[in-house]
Amino acid sequence: MGEIVFSEYFEDRFVVHAKASDILREMEHILRLSKLNKRPKNLLITADAGCGKTAVADTFIKSARANLDDTNSPTTAQIVGMQMPAMPTESDIMLELLSKMGVDFVGKKSQAHLLSVLRNISGAAGLKLIVIDEFHNLMATSKMKILSSLNFLKWIGNELKVPIIALGTNSCQLLLPYDNQFSERYKQAFLPVWSDGDDFRNFIFCQRRSKISPRGGVKVYQCSYA
Repeated sequence: MGEIVFSEYFEDRFVVHAKASDILREMEHILRLSKLNKRPKNLLITADAGCGKTAVADTFIKSARANLDDTNSPTTAQIVGMQMPAMPTESDIMLELLSKMGVDFVGKKSQAHLLSVLRNISGAAGLKLIVIDEFHNLMATSKMKILSSLNFLKWIGNELKVPIIALGTNSCQLLLPYDNQFSERYKQAFLPVWSDGDDFRNFIFCQRRSKISPRGGVKVYQCSYA
């Protein structure tokens, strides 16, 4: 059997293999439910490091923003893409979220003030969905801070009626014992390594047939067959 070597990659090219396509459809489904004012459904996408979680998130966000109907508010405030801060507190998450929505602060603000601003700005901007990458950063904090952060994310669903799509490494599974409702509120999906198979071989075959030349300095996949 031939061996496929992931020694290099295509820059600025996102390849939608079968499992990635399934996950993108699930993300689109959650956004559609949000537009219909249905009860928020959340999604937790986990994978090994380097499997393309961020590429999936970026691809979805770009497509979702391009298809928004509401042009009265910036698309970046309606579909928010953010990273979980390193060693986050509840306030850190709120500040990062508000910053991505175009609201920055000078000086320290109380949690009550941040919650009030978030409640007001989310309604005015028509916030529809939050995508949080590097979700596993929650595990770098204490148990109390983890519980506080999870409670805040729960508040977003209960109070703002906004769904969350979280992406992180498999260590996110360790969050389950912290909150019994976490597994109930987040549907889980796994993005596997794109291994040797018909889909991958077909991709390699098509690329070799198309004779696409990488731009300067761009690396490419390499194949070797035993």
